[in-house]
Amino acid sequence: MAARRVDTVGAPEQVVHLLPAQVQHDGPAAVAAYFRPQPTGSEVDGLPLLQCSLRGRTLAGVQLPLPAGYSGAVLERRQAEESDTAGSPGGGGAQGERWAATATFPTHMHYWNHDAAPLRGDGLRRCMEWAGLAERLHAPVDPAAALQSLLDFLLKHGRSVRSVWLDVDFARGNLLHAHGSAALQSARMRVRALGCAALALLSTHPLEELRVCSDVDAQWLPRMPLVTKASLRFEFDEEDQPAGPLDWVADRLPAVTELSLRGLYGHGHLWLSAGAAMPAGVRRLSLVGVIEGMEPALGQLEELSWSMCPRENVVAGNFKTTWMEAICQSTRLTKLELDVIYPEDAVAFFDALSTATRLRRLSLRHGMVDNGPFLGMDEVLPLMLGGALWPLRALTYLDLSGNDMAAFPKGLEALGSLKELQLTTNAGIKQLAAGPWQSSLTKLEADWGLADAALDAGGAGHALWGMTALQALTVYQGYPKPITTKLDAFRAAARERVPQLTQLRFW
Repeated sequence: MAARRVDTVGAPEQVVHLLPAQVQHDGPAAVAAYFRPQPTGSEVDGLPLLQCSLRGRTLAGVQLPLPAGYSGAVLERRQAEESDTAGSPGGGGAQGERWAATATFPTHMHYWNHDAAPLRGDGLRRCMEWAGLAERLHAPVDPAAALQSLLDFLLKHGRSVRSVWLDVDFARGNLLHAHGSAALQSARMRVRALGCAALALLSTHPLEELRVCSDVDAQWLPRMPLVTKASLRFEFDEEDQPAGPLDWVADRLPAVTELSLRGLYGHGHLWLSAGAAMPAGVRRLSLVGVIEGMEPALGQLEELSWSMCPRENVVAGNFKTTWMEAICQSTRLTKLELDVIYPEDAVAFFDALSTATRLRRLSLRHGMVDNGPFLGMDEVLPLMLGGALWPLRALTYLDLSGNDMAAFPKGLEALGSLKELQLTTNAGIKQLAAGPWQSSLTKLEADWGLADAALDAGGAGHALWGMTALQALTVYQGYPKPITTKLDAFRAAARERVPQLTQLRFW
């Protein structure tokens, strides 16, 4: 988009009509004498609806306000004088031309449609709204004002709201961490009070999902007995709190079944007060932080996703006797996602994992740490992992991406129920093992190294070509990317040797 400066001084103010027709004329016309809009007495999107006739055709229109801070002009392309052409701020792009304003419409324009009223979904209406939207996106945000706007909206439309996302994280820099200013402390409390008031309006409504994406104190959550899905991030001071945050959640969100918790990195043992329990209905739990102290609550879970916090907040060597044992002894758990296991905990982890025979979905994917979930275990991981996974015959989904393993974990080939396997960012895996899983696996993601090895091995020399149920294959190319002729050769080989394959993707 090019910006041009056009001088509108001297251009008369006119009434402009945008018609749904092409008129073979450029220039002034006696519009007021023949085109006379009349009000209909009704409204569309809050604007009075107008009616007029053009050559016997009825038109419906509105007087459309221009966005705040904008004005309109009718421009005409003219031949520039010699002194105007080079570098003229009003230049139109072609040599020897310039734009000149012949009329202005500073506040509004008339927008017309055939028969049907101009609606908010029309192209021009949407263009007008973009200017205001862009201004709001780039304007400084006052958290209290934003929450007040939400409060006003809920007062008007609360009965139809099913999901609320309350995000005041942008306030952290000038509100939540401003401990030295009484004025900012007051603003901080106002943000909390408004947030609580907004949620309180929905406490008796059929709200299905609540996301509070801010560092907040669980104590100000109102009782919301109908919420079934919640995502919360906590601010927590163990010296000031009489109870753990989960005690408040259990009391305020008694019907919640899916819960996501963030922010309690160093206070895992304080999530629950002594004798307290997680909300009884929770079956799916997602955590970022420490998990010790929650073992009694883990047996009720069907799904658990856990992202480990920094090593300094974790006590090494406690996995088998605390949380991992509680997880794997659960008679309900069918889905487990773990972010990182440290080497000193690996033996206990794999011993416990091998007992989780009810698992159907397991993810041990690369986490937000240096080199994958299993730090410093690249050489021994395939042997230990294979031994732990071999008993898990109910697995249908397995994600081992990002572990940089040197070989395929022996034992996985026995998983005859496995449908999906992700092995990307394991550059050492060049070969797969033959076994029952070849007739069950329908989706595979792997590195180019494995695909290249299969290509070189020929039709009978690689287990990939024996995947009789495989329908989708994704190959991670890595860097440097393989040459195009190699990719084309693999496509042709896959088409020939895995005829049931319907999707092959390189990324």
